[in-house]
Amino acid sequence: MQEAQVRAWLQANPDFVREHANLPITLGEGKVLPLSQLQLKAWQGRVAQLGGELGALLERARENEVLLGHLHRLACLLAGADSREACIRTSLACFADTFGLPRAALYLFNASSDPLADYAEQLTEPYCGPYASERVIALLPAGPAPESFALAALRSPDGTAFGLAVFASEDSGRFAAGVATDYLARIAELLSAALWRTRAS
Repeated sequence: MQEAQVRAWLQANPDFVREHANLPITLGEGKVLPLSQLQLKAWQGRVAQLGGELGALLERARENEVLLGHLHRLACLLAGADSREACIRTSLACFADTFGLPRAALYLFNASSDPLADYAEQLTEPYCGPYASERVIALLPAGPAPESFALAALRSPDGTAFGLAVFASEDSGRFAAGVATDYLARIAELLSAALWRTRAS
């Protein structure tokens, strides 16, 4: 009898399991357990699995709550900045003190011929990964060799890239390739709005 046939028979005869709860089932190595105990073990395993999944979801929720707090602080600081210099200074301080990212840089293009301008223009979403060009690495404050990088384009209201936000970490998993970039995109949007607003100052 195939598994599907057994399942169909049990569904058609729901009283069988209740009436034969003590039916002995022989397992590997000659071990015998009642049917009800096998069911209990199966449910215990499922409950443990669900508990692990719930724990992971709660941990992710806590991490997201912390990141939202960091974003709120950055937004408040940028709202109070009245010049580009103030935007850059307060942002870099926030990245170091709040986000734990002292290796960060905000680079604004002086001309469209800047080689990084072409790169930023093609950057449709933030990049995360282990590689960055020497020119990008040169923008960062001095420190140990980074193991992972995040780069995001800074864009004007019409979508033209006018700068680049660069972050680096000694932790190879901090900006690992394939991670979600939603928060990096929001950071880039906040920076773009503030730096564009203060472009004449």
